[in-house]
Amino acid sequence: MSLGVIPGLFAGKRLGVFGFCFLRVKFKLAKLPKYCNPAQFYGLCLLTGTIFTMSFL
Repeated sequence: MSLGVIPGLFAGKRLGVFGFCFLRVKFKLAKLPKYCNPAQFYGLCLLTGTIFTMSFL
């Protein structure tokens, strides 16, 4: 059971945070900072997903 939960938390949070933020930017409900490229944006989403998951522990 834990073999499904661990990858789910790892991939799910990452894709969820990135997908939500990407849609907000795409629909012009938010905008990226001036000097933020897509790789930095994805890296920030990775970090946010990790921190969010760690807050549960």
